Amino acid sequence: MNAMKYVLIIGFAMLSCTAHASEVRFFETLQDVPVMDGLVEQVDETLIFDKPDGRVVESVAYMDDKDAKEVRHYYAQTLPQFGWSASGSDRFVRHEERLEMVFETHQNIQIVRFLIQPR
Repeated sequence: MNAMKYVLIIGFAMLSCTAHASEVRFFETLQDVPVMDGLVEQVDETLIFDKPDGRVVESVAYMDDKDAKEVRHYYAQTLPQFGWSASGSDRFVRHEERLEMVFETHQNIQIVRFLIQPR
């Protein structure tokens, strides 16, 4: 009986983790940067350049129902799980790359740009 309980608990935990993991979405060009719920990626505004010393990528997301404070908090908590270390306000580094978040408002639309460049 105790063994059956253990199996059921482990099975439920695995299903919960799988369901949660499948909800995570990533930017199309930044496969290791998740798209926070409440952000809408603007794929047509993405810029990509490959340079000899590394890539330059700019991904843009509209902030539907989030403010900059919430977005900053989410990425400060989330990006370290993908190997990024904070290196200042809205800045992160990993290996030979740096990531910067830039918050802007255009025509009453709040956006956040994710810029990745060589260090």
